[in-house]
Amino acid sequence: MAAAHEVVARAARAGRPGSGGAVEPGEGVSIPAGHAGEFRSDFPRGSQFMDGGAGFTQRAAEAYRRIRNSPEDAATAAENIGIDPRIVEGMRQNLFVQQHDIALGPDRVERGYFTPDDDIADLWDGAARGTLSPDKVAEFRNLAAHEYVENKLMEAGLPYRSAHPEAFDADGDHIVHPDHPGAHDLAPSEWQPEAPLRHWSLFGLDSSGLQIAADLSNLDEVVGAALRGLGR
Repeated sequence: MAAAHEVVARAARAGRPGSGGAVEPGEGVSIPAGHAGEFRSDFPRGSQFMDGGAGFTQRAAEAYRRIRNSPEDAATAAENIGIDPRIVEGMRQNLFVQQHDIALGPDRVERGYFTPDDDIADLWDGAARGTLSPDKVAEFRNLAAHEYVENKLMEAGLPYRSAHPEAFDADGDHIVHPDHPGAHDLAPSEWQPEAPLRHWSLFGLDSSGLQIAADLSNLDEVVGAALRGLGR
């Protein structure tokens, strides 16, 4: 996943209103009145379960709220990028609309949104406006593949990432553990688009024969293969 992403408990992107309490926005961050419920009092900026959550700003939070309430942009973005609109809407749901159960530590799970991230918000807006460079178009496509598969695997019952103690190191940081895969771990890699499922071998899964379509229209086959490999 990219430099990622609001939690009332989803420390790393943004979505629908959370269950959090009072706001302690943190250094340099001001949360507008009326949105306090989106953030926990101990909002974990820089939490380890994404890739740092370092992009959080008020501008990103406002963009996530706007995107969350603009479903019509998904079809426009899909047309501009040239991928299946169903996939782009799944991406929007996962990143901006839905809350998720997130492991914040061993046996510690909280529910909320992904942390808002400027880069992701800008990527979405560029796709909706049709202003992305070829490199950014490829980045959007890779992110869409990851988010859609991640979302479908969570719908099938996988955690975002495992809360099992073995899935954390001595410092409390999440690690990839072959016995405790999560949806984030199994989703197509954004950073290895030439072999986006190569990492499945870490979990004993076979991705041979799977080729992701250019328009991402066959991602449900990827979801199905992952679930069969896990015996689900």
